[in-house]
Amino acid sequence: MLAPVYLRIGRLDDAVRAYEAALRLLGPDPGRLTAYGEALVLSRDGVVPAEARTAFEQALQADGRLAKARYYL
Repeated sequence: MLAPVYLRIGRLDDAVRAYEAALRLLGPDPGRLTAYGEALVLSRDGVVPAEARTAFEQALQADGRLAKARYYL
């Protein structure tokens, strides 16, 4: 719950860390992976780093309909 709030208020590095914790504690799911990837991209001024690419690819493997993950790839 905390990660999207951090994202909205511009605390991008905190959002990335919160999504990493959520993935570690709750496990990966397509929505969570996509949100994590997006936070990584936003924290890097629009550049898609390798970690984000991996997250988007994993999300799409689970649900190929995720428009946001497809967009960033």
